[in-house]
Amino acid sequence: MDYLGGWQAGVLQSTVARLRRSAASITGTLARARERRSLTVELRLRGVAGSYRWYLGRALPMRDERGIIVRWLGTFTDIDDQKRAEEALTRLAAIVETSEDAIYSKDLQGHVRSWNRGAEKMYGYTAAEMIGQHVSILSPSERKREIDDTLEILRRGESIDHFETVRLRKDGAPVEVSVSISPIRSSSGVITGASTIARDVSERNRAAEALRKTEKLAATGRLAGTMAHEINNPLEAVTSLLFLIDKNSSLDEKAHEYTRMAISEVDRIGYIARQALGFYREAAAPVDVKIGDLVQSIVRLYAAAAQNKGVHIETQLETQATVPAFPGEMRQVFSNLIVNAVDAVPRGGMIKIRVKHGRDWKSRIMGIRVFVSDNGPGIPGATRPHIFEPFFTTKGERGTGVGLWVSQGVIEKHHGSIRMKSCTSKSHGTTFSVFLPYA
Repeated sequence: MDYLGGWQAGVLQSTVARLRRSAASITGTLARARERRSLTVELRLRGVAGSYRWYLGRALPMRDERGIIVRWLGTFTDIDDQKRAEEALTRLAAIVETSEDAIYSKDLQGHVRSWNRGAEKMYGYTAAEMIGQHVSILSPSERKREIDDTLEILRRGESIDHFETVRLRKDGAPVEVSVSISPIRSSSGVITGASTIARDVSERNRAAEALRKTEKLAATGRLAGTMAHEINNPLEAVTSLLFLIDKNSSLDEKAHEYTRMAISEVDRIGYIARQALGFYREAAAPVDVKIGDLVQSIVRLYAAAAQNKGVHIETQLETQATVPAFPGEMRQVFSNLIVNAVDAVPRGGMIKIRVKHGRDWKSRIMGIRVFVSDNGPGIPGATRPHIFEPFFTTKGERGTGVGLWVSQGVIEKHHGSIRMKSCTSKSHGTTFSVFLPYA
């Protein structure tokens, strides 16, 4: 190793120690170098100022006439800047690969060129599946135009910061994302593609929406309490007047029946008002309720309104079984469903109500199932996910957006379920299915 003697003085101590521990390996390398007639090695050397830098050493053996190496002729090239750049790239690659955000690149035609683990986790596609695919595969059909607009912006050299949109996972599920996109330039400044960082903001948006709804509910609760307080006094007067009318012997039996129905509904209004005030509960525990009789009484109540619109209501009561429930709350649920059906159908439409024994589709528990079906225009697909949300209405100024939301809460309180199916095609219409367990 005499031909290395002049080099050891400048080699970092740790490197020297490693070289000494690997003497056998170095000897083998030199032996191979003799055969290949060259030697290449990367070393950290100390400069005159005492700092260390990386160098690339290249050497060629000089041989005598017998082919024996008598000395080496070599060069050292400072590669410290290159090494630092490589290390920075390695660190950057590790950061990108381990990021929870989806980070990927694409060319100016929109084809994916890189795809990190965060993107795999967020969208469900592996890198092998996505590289080479057009990025529009992630976009819902109604947002395809966004991709073209984004590529056009990038071609102009502009960036997009924190643009919120919706993308699709591999399984078709939507995901709300905040996207930042920047152009990628070559060393000569030419735009060759774009890098995208997408962050899943679904949970954040759900939390923000829940907060907005809570604030709206709080404001509505205060308003409802005030209104309920003001309603109670005139309700008591109306109830007294109806009672006196019912005692009038000059009325025929039909008039007495209508009067008693009016008294029952006024009582229900009073119950709802007292609920809003938080001062009243219908009973300490549910009582046995014949859902068939309850539904029939509600149909009689709204029969006149349906007839005025030319709507026919058909009932099919297949059971007189009872379920444990709060009667007033059950009247509220089925009144909402029947009134919504009457509003939905055109003049001359049809509403079918069926009460039967049934089984919960998930738990398989037995109970009573009530179907309320209409042949109205149906509920559009974009609207269906929102119909049970508070303050969402399709009735414009006529609707409050709380009927179905309240109904869902009542049914869940009774350990039941409420489902909706709707169709807007030729065989249009909507069916609400309510399940209430026997016990």
